[in-house]
Amino acid sequence: MIRLIRDADAVIIGWAPIYPLTRGIIEATQKLKIIARFGVGLDRIDVKAATERGIVVTNLLGTFGHTVAEHTLFLIFAVARRVTQANKFVRTNQWKKFSDLGPSIELQGKILGIIGLGEIGTEVARLARAIGMRVLYFDSTRKAERERSLHIQYLSITDEDIKNGSKVPEKLLKKSDFISLHIPLTEQTKLIIGRKEIASMKDGVFFVNTSRGGLVDEEALYEALTSGKIAGAGLDVLTKEPPDADNPLLRLDSVVFTPHCAAFTSLSFRKAWIACAKAIASVFQGKVPKPPINIVNPSVALWREH
Repeated sequence: MIRLIRDADAVIIGWAPIYPLTRGIIEATQKLKIIARFGVGLDRIDVKAATERGIVVTNLLGTFGHTVAEHTLFLIFAVARRVTQANKFVRTNQWKKFSDLGPSIELQGKILGIIGLGEIGTEVARLARAIGMRVLYFDSTRKAERERSLHIQYLSITDEDIKNGSKVPEKLLKKSDFISLHIPLTEQTKLIIGRKEIASMKDGVFFVNTSRGGLVDEEALYEALTSGKIAGAGLDVLTKEPPDADNPLLRLDSVVFTPHCAAFTSLSFRKAWIACAKAIASVFQGKVPKPPINIVNPSVALWREH
């Protein structure tokens, strides 16, 4: 990484960065002026180190929202209708065995609990409402206008939740038939879903994560899936990517996996590459980039508006 970017003026960090831009790598650069994130998540960029060196960091808002939301709904449908098992039984000439699992469930009328009502969470709520789901949500800040327009309900974290060490409202966990994560991975949100939170969930809940694997205690998730506490999970992300071959989650038919590809569509990629190029051009032209480009560390004043 150092060899590749030591003399770079700008860097684009790809849609699923394998190698993080650590302080050591950033401090080894000679001319770097901007790190453009091809996506939203910043957990693999040392933003503080970049800021200290006067390097602008940008990410993209409004580029992947609908794409990831569609993928989230796909995973919700897939776990509800047991797509993994159904596909396996057809391919192995066990057509009738699927009926032994019992009937699957409809989504209409079911409650979806969304944790994080940012760009993606909002789109998930809109799509879920369109198919007749009821939506509860929790976010660090209440989004009253979105509540009204989407006809969804906000649940706040209570003093009792905080006292119990939970960062998610217990009421949301208890009421939801499906739970979907749409928050960034930070020190505050790491392992936000663990044994305590899973124990508070409704029996037979379905769980979906298209955000970051580090938000979830995978050992606790495995235990809940094998016990039936969680009926099924749709996971686009894992703590380690790609996962080790001995990751026990891989042995479960009740889990639908995708390889961190929720944003991987031709349209979203085209929009993202163009936005990253515009971010780089704007910084070198001394202009403030325009949305959907977002400056993460605006205190770095390397531009002036014309």
